[in-house]
Amino acid sequence: MDGIDRDPEQYFKRYNAKAPEKGGARKGYGPSAGQTLTKAERAAELKELRGRWEAMCNAHLERAGVEQRIDMRSHAERGTGLEPERKQLPSAWRGEGRAQVIEFRAARAEVAQAAAELRRAVPDTGAEIIHLEAERQRREQAQREARERAEREKAQQERQRLERMSSRELAQEIARLRPPRVIDLVERDRAVLQAEAERQALQNQHTEAGSAAARARDQAQAWREAHKVQAWFHDKGIGHAPKLRELEQQREEHRAEWQRLGQRIEEASLRVQHVRQQAHQRITAEQEPTLAKLAELEALQKEKARQEREAEAKRLQQQRIEREREEESMAALEHRLAELRAAQEADATQPEPSDDDPRWAAFERTFMHAAQFEHYLSLTVLAAPLAGLKARFAAYMDTAAEQGMTPEMFAQACAKGMAEQERRAMQEQAARDADPKQPQEDSPVSTPTP
Repeated sequence: MDGIDRDPEQYFKRYNAKAPEKGGARKGYGPSAGQTLTKAERAAELKELRGRWEAMCNAHLERAGVEQRIDMRSHAERGTGLEPERKQLPSAWRGEGRAQVIEFRAARAEVAQAAAELRRAVPDTGAEIIHLEAERQRREQAQREARERAEREKAQQERQRLERMSSRELAQEIARLRPPRVIDLVERDRAVLQAEAERQALQNQHTEAGSAAARARDQAQAWREAHKVQAWFHDKGIGHAPKLRELEQQREEHRAEWQRLGQRIEEASLRVQHVRQQAHQRITAEQEPTLAKLAELEALQKEKARQEREAEAKRLQQQRIEREREEESMAALEHRLAELRAAQEADATQPEPSDDDPRWAAFERTFMHAAQFEHYLSLTVLAAPLAGLKARFAAYMDTAAEQGMTPEMFAQACAKGMAEQERRAMQEQAARDADPKQPQEDSPVSTPTP
């Protein structure tokens, strides 16, 4: 095959690549037997061999009338989605290993059958997955839009509610929403409280260690005073005082503990400061949305207060204008009534009856009701003025009609005028009664002495 003459014994020996004449012939099969092939060529030749074996095996299966067929392609080429089995040694194909492999193959067959049924039910699985993914995204988009719409509606309702509030109600709303001070929340924070408790516990231990060291020192000093000779020998190293040694040892231990706790207290204080800073930053960040809303509410409350002040000023100005107009109208009416009374007195001999005037009935009814039930005037006070008014009613009413007044309006004005006169008379009388020094008209002191 390779041009080297070998006997049968040498021919079947192992091939020697470095010295082919010393070894056996190169083994191989097919058209490339004995040739050195590349990895790609060997893979292609193996696939061709598998293809030839598949065709020959399926031909014999068909000839034998068997429906099953073999497929020498890999799972990846067939698109089964299965993973190839790991190659096992004969020792692994015994006992429990064999049972596990058989169970695994049965489970894989069930998976393959389920996949086949899925392909029959859903021919285009990829398209169905894309459709389902699109449907899921559409639903998520609809839900997101619904949430955003609900949030916008809620925000709009909140704005409308705030806009309907007065400045006083807005101030109450601001007071309700205003969060506590950050420094107060920091002091109540759980992490800060825990860190501060740890620091305080160390501080208490530090104080106790210092007190214990001081007690041991005082006890040692007292023992020295009570046992001066033994203390002198102890200090010189001639003898040892167990009690003094114990007290000094306690003092040193407590002092060392005191120093160690002092360092831990410094570390705990730094930790408390760090935890406070973290809590301050966290709480400040949490309060930012609320504080921003409070700033908007405060601006709205100031604007509402300004609008309310302007509206109140306009209302008061309008009331003042109406009151001045009413006072001017009443003054003009009183002036006209005075003129009519003067004319009545001048022409008392020629009374002008008003019994035939149809307006008198409405005037009298309204006047009597207003005088008695609104201004609380007595009939005795009303008799004389009403009689004089009735005599000249036509002239008075004509003058009032020129000013656009009806009999009822004229009656109300007359009743109010009489009530004002009666009130002023009562105030003047009360003032005279309250001042005894003022001389009365009938008093002898009111007339000067000749």
